Amino acid sequence: SMAGDVIKFQDGAAFVRPSHCKVGTQFAEFRLVSGVDVPLGRMIFVHAQREGILSSFVGLAAKVLDPYLPEADSPRVILPQGLRFLMVPTIMIGVGLMANTVSEELQLTGHPKEFCEAVAKLVGMDPGDSTALMSRGTSQVLGIVKALLVDPDVLCLVRPLSMVPKDMIDPVAVLLRLWQAGGGAPAIADLVEQTPEVPKTVYRSTRRTLILGNVDHRPFGNCSLDVLLDLDKHLVQ
Repeated sequence: SMAGDVIKFQDGAAFVRPSHCKVGTQFAEFRLVSGVDVPLGRMIFVHAQREGILSSFVGLAAKVLDPYLPEADSPRVILPQGLRFLMVPTIMIGVGLMANTVSEELQLTGHPKEFCEAVAKLVGMDPGDSTALMSRGTSQVLGIVKALLVDPDVLCLVRPLSMVPKDMIDPVAVLLRLWQAGGGAPAIADLVEQTPEVPKTVYRSTRRTLILGNVDHRPFGNCSLDVLLDLDKHLVQ
C-alpha cells in the first residue's frame, strides 16, 4: 500500500512515558514486536486486554502522543501528512462549562443551529437540554456528535459506547458508520436535509477513518471493509 494510505507502526514501535513532561495516567507503556499498518478510509476495530495500552496505541495513531524514544533511529509511527486527527476521551471533560444547551454546545463547531439541532434529535438528544445536568452517558453521546461535526479525517474513540444509554446505542452506531462510509459531515447533512458549514473554495477528500478501541462490534453490523486488529498479538509480552 502507498505510504499515504496507512498509519504505519514500524516493527518495534513503542510508547515510553517521558520523564520530562506529564502524560495522563490512562496511557501505558508498550512495545510492538511486529509492525502494524492501520489503513485509512476504513472502520478499524482495535482490541486489547489492557486499556492503558489500547489508549496509548490509539493516542499515537491520533497524534495525541509522541513515541518519546531517545534514539534517532528508533522505530517510528509514520502518519500521513496533511490530515486532521481527533481523539475523543471516553468521558467528556468540560462539557457544560461554556455552553448552556446541547444546541449551543454543538454550534461551537461552527455549523448552523438548524443542522446541529437536527443531528442532536437524530441520536435522541433534546437540543434544549442543559449540558450541566447531563448524565455521563448522554455527555458521551454529545462528545461523539460534536466530534463528527468537527469532521476530522481520522477520528479515534476508545470505548465510545461504554456509557451510552441503551436506546441511543443504535442511532449513535449508525451515525458513526454513516460518517465514516459516507464521507464525513456532509453525509450527515444530507441525511437530515440540512446544509453544513463548508468553505466552498476548499477541496477536501471525502475519505474518513474511524478507529474504535474496545467496542462491542454488534451495533455497527458487519461490513467486509472493516478491519479487526487484535493488538495483543503484536505486543512484546
